[in-house]
Amino acid sequence: MIVIEWEGKACGKSEKWGRTKTGVTFVTQKYKLFVASIKAMAMVAMRGYPMWGRDEWVNVQIDTEVGPLRDHHNLIEPILDALEGIVFKNDLYVADLFVMKAKRHHRGSLDRITICINRREVE
Repeated sequence: MIVIEWEGKACGKSEKWGRTKTGVTFVTQKYKLFVASIKAMAMVAMRGYPMWGRDEWVNVQIDTEVGPLRDHHNLIEPILDALEGIVFKNDLYVADLFVMKAKRHHRGSLDRITICINRREVE
């Protein structure tokens, strides 16, 4: 099992797109930084392994502040974007995805979100 650990302020899929006053859409800097930081940790964890490594499962552990009303499953899209090209060629190779959120301790504390990814066998 390959474990990728990351700690910080997470960015969900709803924070990916911004819009200028003239109506032009763009990818936000916050999203780009979040994806880049996850990508950097993935490159360190995958050092010495081919894509998907020797194992079927990849665990991504995230310690982050998650608001009481935040949907933790919205964090999956940016994380899969970050892992593309490092852990797998494309997220269409993901067969199973489990997201587990630990019980909230108290407001302002870090919550652990664990995402387990299983690959799809490709012929």
